[in-house]
Amino acid sequence: ASIVFALEFSSCVWELHHTFGGGAALCLLAAMRTAAPFKKSFKEHEQPWFVNLHATLLTSIKQAERRKEFDIMQPVSPKKLAELLAGLQQLQDDVLGVQSPRDSRPMTKIPAEYFRQFSEASGPTFVILRTTFKYFSDKGLKVDGFNKLARDGTREDKANHLVLFDSIEKELKSAGFLKTKRICFVESMEKKFKKMLGHLATRHGAEVVADASTATHIITHDPNLSLTRKDPSQDFLRAFEKRGAWAYVHWWYYPSSYREWYPSKDVVGAPEPVPSPPRIWKLNPKFLIDCDHFNEWPDENDYLPEDEGTPKASVITP
Repeated sequence: ASIVFALEFSSCVWELHHTFGGGAALCLLAAMRTAAPFKKSFKEHEQPWFVNLHATLLTSIKQAERRKEFDIMQPVSPKKLAELLAGLQQLQDDVLGVQSPRDSRPMTKIPAEYFRQFSEASGPTFVILRTTFKYFSDKGLKVDGFNKLARDGTREDKANHLVLFDSIEKELKSAGFLKTKRICFVESMEKKFKKMLGHLATRHGAEVVADASTATHIITHDPNLSLTRKDPSQDFLRAFEKRGAWAYVHWWYYPSSYREWYPSKDVVGAPEPVPSPPRIWKLNPKFLIDCDHFNEWPDENDYLPEDEGTPKASVITP
């Protein structure tokens, strides 16, 4: 069943159609989004509870250092690891994100969720840190100096470290965490449109396949689908977690790097866990168009066809 919530922000009243089917928490807010950790209003990496989540990673990093895999060259702590991971994401967004020149992006952004898997001693976040410390050891860099560059450096100086992200990508692939997407298009799609979407897919490292049974993602055809970016002041969200006065939210049609902590009083409904992925995703074409726009693979759950159970939401301006 659908329930209409009226939300009043400033002098405007919006209507939100919120479909309860898995407890999705959605609300409409007027704000500009950012993927850069140092620019977000709530600095997650500065929160004591968040810093403490890095203790397992610190143990693994110190064990790798004792194995002579690298020399960290300065004392490290959970706080330093949290700051470093934030700095890596900040620098990545500055040189590869939506604000960077399109013709100067040699690779697609590394998914943000790989920077926050703290409980796995040998998971993707550990791989990122291990690769980074090896790079630092080779270059004579320290965490504080790198983060100062990430926060205050010029884009040109930051771009000098793109080789680090190339190494991180290769290590994540080698460890089996970063897997190649296999894209298949439905036969009813116009050939010209299919060719354009196929070009976008391969530009970001995906493989286009003809056999749907071998695909990881099937792109559907919807002639009535609007392919333009909507007004950024009209954004919907769903919440994954609440902690005190804050909720960790995902904005519809924004990649995971844009997730942030937002005042929970402004979030309608209860948090829901991240859904388990199906064997093959069935998505609308905006999935690939937005991937190219952000230079980052989006969240598949935002691009499910409506008949596949997509939560319905609408905006009505006065």
